[in-house]
Amino acid sequence: FIHKASGTLDLLTQAKLVAKFTPVSHNIHSLYSGYYIAELLTLLTEDFDPAPEVFDLAVRSLEQLSDPQTAPLAVAVRFELNILKLVGMLPNLAECCVCGEPVESGQKFVLWVSQGGLLCSACRREEYTGRSVSAGALAVLRKLVSSDSALSGRIHPSEKQLSECHLLAVSVITAAIGRKPATLRYINLPQ
Repeated sequence: FIHKASGTLDLLTQAKLVAKFTPVSHNIHSLYSGYYIAELLTLLTEDFDPAPEVFDLAVRSLEQLSDPQTAPLAVAVRFELNILKLVGMLPNLAECCVCGEPVESGQKFVLWVSQGGLLCSACRREEYTGRSVSAGALAVLRKLVSSDSALSGRIHPSEKQLSECHLLAVSVITAAIGRKPATLRYINLPQ
């Protein structure tokens, strides 16, 4: 393509369609999840910055959305968490961001978005507002963003865990871009 110096669209001179996104017919959630993924790509990446890992994640996610056996909402949540990891915005899920104590299972934590991490119950104060994260959702979060893609692909979170992971990811995305993504309203997760 030919890059234009002004703010106008670049000129595409040649292209070959290798694969296309084909949402599952009669499943509007598959289509909306694809739109949501496209919007997150636009909002969380820089123009003209090659990011092969992000590209591969997007291609894998869109392929999964084309499979009628795959839950579109689970794909969207997996994508949210993994794009945050790849662009360096995923909160620290290993330790409290105030005292540095390791995150233990069985405890309840709060996500402190502005500081990029979790607060343990000992460090939680009234002035530190945040979203509660259960130990179960925290375990699922860690597995969903695991570098072991085989492990990540085998995880099937409950609706409650999926919803909690989604709310955490949306909190981080909203803080990063200053607003909620427009297509978010079409992503219907159980509350």
